[in-house]
Amino acid sequence: MEINKGQFLKKFIEYATGNFFALFLGFIASPIITRLIMPEEMGKFSLFNTITSVLFLFVMCGLDQSYVRFYNTLDSKGKRLLFNNCTIISLLVGTGASVIIFFFYAPISKYICGQINFTVTFLLVVNIISSILQRFALLELRMGLRAKLYSLLNIWHKMSYILLVFGTYYFFKNDSCVLMIATVGSNFACWIVCILFSRKTWMYFFSNMKIQQPTGHLLKFGFPFIFSNTINWIFEYIDRISVKYYCDFNELGIYSAAGTIVALLTACQLAFSTFWVPVAYEKYEKDPCCNSFFITMNRIVSFWMIVIATLLITFKDLIIILLGPAYKNAMFIFPFLTYMPIMYTISETTVLGINFQMKTRYHIYIAILSAIVNLCGNTILVPLLGAKGAAISTGFSYVVFFLIRTYLSNRCYPVKYKLKSLIVSLILLNILTIYSSFNNVNIYSIALACVVLIVVAVLYKDVIELTINYFKNFWLSFREKE
Repeated sequence: MEINKGQFLKKFIEYATGNFFALFLGFIASPIITRLIMPEEMGKFSLFNTITSVLFLFVMCGLDQSYVRFYNTLDSKGKRLLFNNCTIISLLVGTGASVIIFFFYAPISKYICGQINFTVTFLLVVNIISSILQRFALLELRMGLRAKLYSLLNIWHKMSYILLVFGTYYFFKNDSCVLMIATVGSNFACWIVCILFSRKTWMYFFSNMKIQQPTGHLLKFGFPFIFSNTINWIFEYIDRISVKYYCDFNELGIYSAAGTIVALLTACQLAFSTFWVPVAYEKYEKDPCCNSFFITMNRIVSFWMIVIATLLITFKDLIIILLGPAYKNAMFIFPFLTYMPIMYTISETTVLGINFQMKTRYHIYIAILSAIVNLCGNTILVPLLGAKGAAISTGFSYVVFFLIRTYLSNRCYPVKYKLKSLIVSLILLNILTIYSSFNNVNIYSIALACVVLIVVAVLYKDVIELTINYFKNFWLSFREKE
């Protein structure tokens, strides 16, 4: 069925609104939180989140993906059974994992916070259980296309987190437990509100808390995601583990704080992916030979991502001021971290050939190769440069990630992307990024940024013309309506 662009755009805006408002709240709250919580405690919290994320992958057993896959194949009763089965199995596995975690609470808590602390282990277990409940609660709303409610709950989740941080700070002061409690509490707060708006689903769940039909097909579909998601986890989190191993909690905290600024770009990446993927699939189904469409989109996205990255890196000193004086060294970590959302977003315009031809196993190869590059880079650079080395390694591995994605996609679905312009732009951007990673903003960094922008403008003059024409036509149509 052809996508109705008006309806799709409306739904996209409804889903994206919650993410952007939540990020806006985070942007406002982050400077306050980083002034309350010092880098060492922030580093402990970052490790707490990292450990939670990997354990979460295993206890979910890929059943969230099974729920998404089979949801639209069932009637209303079947959907409730599916919800029950997926949620109960995940909770059972989570409970089993919790017993093991409690048994080894001493080494686990010592790894997370540097000392034996039962409270930290308890919060870790509760965080895993709350994450399972929140995950399925939000998935139920998302799959039911309740976009406005989904967005409102994302906002409520962030608001409750911020309120709990300020509330618990009164009792714990500068302690990572403030952020841990706020994380767990906001998960439960989000879940409770979900129950109120999805009463039928949750009443059925609470009254039928048992597996009611064969689940082999759910586990069979979900289990491979454990492997692929674990590889992706290694790719995405090896930098934090390396900083913890080779440096200390203080360095890890500064690294994590730099990542909170990059999260704003990540939101743009997620919004673009949400919008782009269905449009690309529709275009391919209607015209499998529409190479010019993908070439044009790649050039538009590449141009704007390079421009955004250049501006962010150039004015990094001003941006990092938001975090407070304790995190000032984050300005030298931030430049290469911008490559994560930038390169991922550009690669979204070149990777879809893999999915068009259903060669999804290639995604595992991409994740493995990128993870190896990142692991090697961290092993070499972090002992020498600390958190800055982790940022350089991560940034470079995302460039490799883009190249591998593009190469394998082109093998499946050949498109003559004009990559010379992008490669030249990336080389110049790398020079600026390397310089900015070791120096404050000065006349030389500004001059380098101007060179990058001028060269990019020349290489992508067709995109600039396209943008100007678009706004001209928009203005003319607006005037005509008047």
